[in-house]
Amino acid sequence: MGVNPTSTRLVWILRLSWVALLLASPWHVAAHHSTPVNVVLIIGGWTLGAIGLLSSIALTPIGLTATRLVTVPLIVLVASQVRHAYGDGRDTFAITVAIIAVAGVTALTSSSHISQTMVQASAYGDETRFPLRTPLPYIAPAIVVQLAYTAAIVVGPLLIAAHSYVFGAIVTTLAVAASFKVPRRLHQLARRWLVIVPAGVVIHDHLVLAETFMVRRSNLLAATPSDSPSEEADLTGGVIGRRLVMSLNTPDKVVLAPITMRMFGTTEALHVSSFAVAPRHLSAAIAALTK
Repeated sequence: MGVNPTSTRLVWILRLSWVALLLASPWHVAAHHSTPVNVVLIIGGWTLGAIGLLSSIALTPIGLTATRLVTVPLIVLVASQVRHAYGDGRDTFAITVAIIAVAGVTALTSSSHISQTMVQASAYGDETRFPLRTPLPYIAPAIVVQLAYTAAIVVGPLLIAAHSYVFGAIVTTLAVAASFKVPRRLHQLARRWLVIVPAGVVIHDHLVLAETFMVRRSNLLAATPSDSPSEEADLTGGVIGRRLVMSLNTPDKVVLAPITMRMFGTTEALHVSSFAVAPRHLSAAIAALTK
């Protein structure tokens, strides 16, 4: 799959946004407390900003997840300093640049073009990956988990730096423990792909499916867009709106993840003659399937 010029431009804008955020260094604006708090804010800010910039340079699905994880605490940091910076009349230029930069980073990391580019960058050979839209039932829990994780990561060290050792140690311990599970769980959202290869199609989605679902091209009868669910098996996980419906010549077996099975009240394994997925770039996916 060739690199889309629009995607290339957006990747460079994302990189420049990270550079602008690092140059603005809003964590220095924030560092107006005691010296230990200053140190935590400055080290944390530079670390998060560096992770974001490196993730935009080394394009990978892991980088996509890392970018999403570090963007949230940086939004909180910048937002918390707006009143302080403008109220004192100091560092107003730096905080303005930081606001524009973090807004750009947030918008771009949510872009389907950026997601497509970062996912496709690690593809093998002739495969073309199309990220799938996040199912509605998973959006709210993912937001809550990420906000709680962000709060723990940020607040724990700051409490310790502010000499609130007991509560700081408790929160930091919880944050460290969550780091073994939360990023991996959230990374599942960046590893949901419709993969098109010369031999057929692959649904790589361990959030909705227990096993990768592979369909040979010889068994693929048709691939058509649809505006709403119908008779086909819904493998979107509960996405609302446009989806891609693929019809098969002969039924094939698909194994659902336990959460999907409970959500839709079905058995673990289904034999399907048609199914739906929801790639973010629907028209591009259809074009790749029919060429």
